[in-house]
Amino acid sequence: MSEWVRNNRWVSVALVVSVCCNLIFVGALSARWLMGPPFGRFPPPPPHHALGGFVEHLARGLPDADGQVLRLTFSAQRDEIVAASRAGEDARAEVAKVLAREPFDPARLSHAFDRVSVANRALEDRLQTLVFAVLNALSPDGRRMLIRSLPPPP
Repeated sequence: MSEWVRNNRWVSVALVVSVCCNLIFVGALSARWLMGPPFGRFPPPPPHHALGGFVEHLARGLPDADGQVLRLTFSAQRDEIVAASRAGEDARAEVAKVLAREPFDPARLSHAFDRVSVANRALEDRLQTLVFAVLNALSPDGRRMLIRSLPPPP
């Protein structure tokens, strides 16, 4: 009888340990499922893809005439923005290629970083041109509404 009690105690301990391990495992899987994929696994979309949705979001919050001005101004400059964005993507891809190449060439990496800087500046210039053109064409009420609808700075 005393051996049966001893075995039963170990069975109880094993059951408690098993339940704890299962709860930890289920908690870890639930957290991964609820949080989604880890950051970095799926890179953010290129700026020209995100910008179109952002422009449409802003246009919906404006009066009809001002929303149309925003859409038309963006459409007129979209090709230039897309080209500048793709040039930036190509420049960043070049940095990755230079880093992967053996033997390592610091001069080539410096040149690749310079290309990234130039491409980023070109995209920034295109976006500033777009913003300037839009703000010049909007009505005063449309400008106020647009400024209020922008996200706060980080």
